[in-house]
This record gives sequence, C-alpha cells and structure tokens, in this order.
Amino acid sequence: MKTCKLSLLIIAFLLSTNWGFGQSKATEAQTFQYLESTIKLLIGKKIYTDGDVTVITNVKCSNNSIVTMANYKEDGSTDFVDIKSTVSEIPWHTFKSIKVADSYELTNEDLMILTINFTSNLKRVLVTDGISDKPDYEDSFDIIFPKDRRQSVEKAISRLVEIYKSKNQDPFQ
Repeated sequence: MKTCKLSLLIIAFLLSTNWGFGQSKATEAQTFQYLESTIKLLIGKKIYTDGDVTVITNVKCSNNSIVTMANYKEDGSTDFVDIKSTVSEIPWHTFKSIKVADSYELTNEDLMILTINFTSNLKRVLVTDGISDKPDYEDSFDIIFPKDRRQSVEKAISRLVEIYKSKNQDPFQ
C-alpha cells in the first residue's frame, strides 16, 4: 500500500513539473512580450540597409500591434530623423508564409529580416519627425532581430497564428 501511494505521488510530481508533460503553451501576451524583448536587443545598434542607417530607440509589442521607434538616416543624408512605425490590425488568422526578406541589402551579418505575409491586409502608420503619414494597408510586414534567434522568432509567429486562428473559428461549425 505504501509503495502504491509513493508511486502515485512520484507520478503526480512528474506530471506537475515541466518535464515534458503538461507544458502549457505561451499566451498571446507572453508571445508579444518575447518578440518585444528580442527586438529590444537591437536598441542602440546601427542597422545598415541599402545604404540607410537605422538606430532603434524603443519597441512595444502588444494587443496585436508592433510599434518601433528609431532614428533614421537615408543614404546620402547627413541628418537623422525620428520615426515611429506602427503595424497594427495584424491578420494573424490569415497567415500565408514567412521567408527571409530579399528586398534589403542588410550589411549587419549578425541580424536577420523576415517578411511575414498574409492573405489580407494589416495597417501600417509611419510618423516622421512628428508628422504622420496616411495609413497604408499592406499584406506583409518585416521583422528584424538577431540571427541566432530565428527559430524562436518563427515559433513565436507560429504561436500567434495559432492563437488568432482559434479566436476566429466559428464555434458552430
């Protein structure tokens, strides 16, 4: 009898630990927090693309939006401008594909840009030196991060797709 109770106690302990059993998936908030902390690793780093220079100053990811603040200097310009890029209304449930961005010449060898494509549009607003452009509606956005985080970033994106697809399911079908 004591052996049976001890065995049950050991099994209960093993199931309650995250030893491969019963691991819970990341929540929406945790997933956005992970993306935010990963992009924040780039704060203060000069990012060189197509001759332009961008220095990320802050990032906020939550509630289905990604806001990036940066200083930006176009190729040939001597002055930096403050920019704020907001990607919102991201249609995660219409995810189409993810691929390495090929439209940039990124000279930072330790960084990577992924393009995330959808079958419907998201909203993008760019504010330059306090002046807001009209919103653009596009079917993709790019995300930049340290190259060694690629697998984790792709998993985070997959998790958001999973979360939003389950939110958009018709419970009566």
